[in-house]
Amino acid sequence: MTNVRYPSSSQAKSKAVVLMFGWIGSTLKHLQKYADLYLKKDCAVVISCPPVTSLFQLEGPLRSHALSSIKETARILREVELGSANHSAEIPVLIHYFSNGGAFIAEVLDRMIKEAKSEISTGLTKEDIENLLLVSKRLYSQGYEVVDSAPAYLGIDSARNAIHAAVPNTVIRIIIKTMLRISWHSTTALFFLQGKKAPDKQFWDRVLLTELCSRQAFIYSTADNVTDACKVDELVKERSARGVDIICSKFDDSPHVMHIRKHPNEYEAMVTRVLDKVFQNCVEDRSKL
Repeated sequence: MTNVRYPSSSQAKSKAVVLMFGWIGSTLKHLQKYADLYLKKDCAVVISCPPVTSLFQLEGPLRSHALSSIKETARILREVELGSANHSAEIPVLIHYFSNGGAFIAEVLDRMIKEAKSEISTGLTKEDIENLLLVSKRLYSQGYEVVDSAPAYLGIDSARNAIHAAVPNTVIRIIIKTMLRISWHSTTALFFLQGKKAPDKQFWDRVLLTELCSRQAFIYSTADNVTDACKVDELVKERSARGVDIICSKFDDSPHVMHIRKHPNEYEAMVTRVLDKVFQNCVEDRSKL
């Protein structure tokens, strides 16, 4: 479920830890080229690939994915800092995720962190709470949230396009699309009868109000047939108005989660820009000690 990659200089030399959540249907092989961008900058990378069932936003599996990655991240933070000559130095955390497969996990992670802070938890252990609070502290003010081809405004058409891209087997693809359509319409009808907002609006509201990180970097494209660039534009404007520090790389020719293939230099430049900001903050913080 979760794999960890360390820089060639070893775990002990990790300058930051990156939580990486792939898109639905992604594999470790797909995500390795993204991890390499961080590894050569001396960052450890914790990688999680969500299953196709994440399309249905099943709470249990999403929480499991998030907690597994958080546990590994917290372990690395403690081990690196314990072995550091400067025990007061804090290692920053970044989160880099793709499409709604990653966005769903990030959104659940945000809710679990809020649970941990409020001490009103649903199935969280003491260890879970300690890990969530540790990672949250290093992510919110010291790290960065890098968002690739996400979030996609939930809609039946965008979901079908995502399934088409993520599931190569035709028979399985048809089955999943049918299940999704039934689930989508039945859930929407149920929420309407209960006087609740539709699932797509609830998800978008939570994305607007997320408190995972005070800095975000969006990488997206007008040529994406899953993630509507206009909705991302609206999100960027709203988040900026809320005081979030935002930078963007917006393309006009790269398909969904294919920006690094079409624009490798620009993509690497964005990651470098993010890391430069993170490391600069760390230098400033340590100079105050």
